Amino acid sequence: MLGLISNEFIKLWHRKKFIITVIILAALCALFAFADVKFSKLQTPDAQINAYKQAVTSIQNEKNSTKDEKKQAQLQDQIDQLNTQISQLQLSKAADSDNWKDTLNNSIKELKQQRDNASDLTEASSKEYFNKQIITNQYYIDHNIRPEKSGDVSAQSFLQGLITLIGSIFIPIIIAILVADIVSGEYTPPTMKVLLTRPITRNKLLLSKFLSAILSSFAVIIIVELISYVIMGLIFGFGNPLNPVTVGTTYVKAIISTNVGQTSLIPVFGSTSIMPAWQFIILIFLFQLIYIFACSSIFFLLSTILKSSSISMTISILIPIVFIILGQIPYLQKIWPFLFTTYGSSGSVLSNSLAPRLGVTYATPLFSVIFLIAIGIICYIISHLVFRKKDLLL
Repeated sequence: MLGLISNEFIKLWHRKKFIITVIILAALCALFAFADVKFSKLQTPDAQINAYKQAVTSIQNEKNSTKDEKKQAQLQDQIDQLNTQISQLQLSKAADSDNWKDTLNNSIKELKQQRDNASDLTEASSKEYFNKQIITNQYYIDHNIRPEKSGDVSAQSFLQGLITLIGSIFIPIIIAILVADIVSGEYTPPTMKVLLTRPITRNKLLLSKFLSAILSSFAVIIIVELISYVIMGLIFGFGNPLNPVTVGTTYVKAIISTNVGQTSLIPVFGSTSIMPAWQFIILIFLFQLIYIFACSSIFFLLSTILKSSSISMTISILIPIVFIILGQIPYLQKIWPFLFTTYGSSGSVLSNSLAPRLGVTYATPLFSVIFLIAIGIICYIISHLVFRKKDLLL
């Protein structure tokens, strides 16, 4: 069995498309790193504060011009949210000063007042929205960690942004290029017939191809991301591994829906907890392995069913693109949790910030893991059944 897997690895890694996928992914990482650095330089606290103040003035004028009380309440929520952002940016400006703990304590007092007055009608006006910032600031104080300044570049923020960007569409496409013809590509020319003349069973042959596809996808994506992460860390710093990340937030349905055709959720007060950044990064990579497993299994199934490698490749590349489009149509929100591309952003899944976008309370990290593993197993079982019955002598 190990010999079969080794043989499949050699065949896969010597194909031109293997080198192409590595180059594409490396180019995407380099492009995002360049954009991240450029964008961060534009995100200075002063520039953002001025932009938020202008937005507050504009919304305040809109609020004064309407007599609809519900509309006024929603606009006031937006104003409160922007004022909170302004306070956090002012806090960021003071991060380098010696009295940064005093600044944090003052911010906590302001946030507690806003939390106590929160309406809990929308996510931005919920008590937990302010509570997240309170427990984050308290974590900084308790662990004697100076908050990073807004606009700072670090390997931590780069990695989370990178996976969010490439997870939903680019990673599935890269896997499709790598995997989509691993079986169908051996129907024509009929090398599959030659392989089956040897003393090996169909089950072992298919399993060896499946494992080599999965492991190759793991290697290409994770190694390139890790190299990018290390390079960014060496240049700009890795960031404090104890930096706080908010996770575990649970949600309930909101009393009112602010988006037409969509279900709105609000976070449950006190449900959020803090996780250190180093642990969060490890979980990001582990969850991404599960996501890669699911993607590879889907495209492997198509490669097994279809005899034409060009057709299996085309369909495999189109599927994530179509799913991404479907995931942007508000009236199709009910199917979003069942599109595998929905779970491409590991950070969003693990922080449970995916639930309010999907409009379902069950879209937790545990559900995401079970869903993706189930997809992977089901796809392989179907591939196994199809391959056993397929007539390879034609």
